[in-house]
Amino acid sequence: MTNDQILAAWKRKLPGVDPTDRELTAFALGIEVAEASSERRAIMFGDVMHRHILAMRAAVVDGALRGPGSGMAWIENTLEGPGHLPDIGEARALGGAQAMFDKEMAEHEAFRAAYLWRLYGLTSRYVNFQNSTPQM
Repeated sequence: MTNDQILAAWKRKLPGVDPTDRELTAFALGIEVAEASSERRAIMFGDVMHRHILAMRAAVVDGALRGPGSGMAWIENTLEGPGHLPDIGEARALGGAQAMFDKEMAEHEAFRAAYLWRLYGLTSRYVNFQNSTPQM
């Protein structure tokens, strides 16, 4: 960021407050730290997604070459490692895979709606957003 961009960011966050050089330097350092942290999170998220995509691709290949059971083993191993295997009995009681998916997506949407204002860097959670998640 240029000095002008840093000053503009300050004025957006603290309108009517003129920063000292020391305050603006500290603000710039905070921006730099936040950007580095954001970049690290993006890289880690990309790593997780890439590993899961590779495992799903391997599952498709193994399922086609050695049978569906071999393919499912890849998916089960991917979920079991971090403890994300579903409870089959609970899914059955809900009405099956689609019902489990719908329930878990509704829970995720409720969480997301509660924190959506943070995702967009807003200073208030009292903003009316439309649901922006595509349906499966």
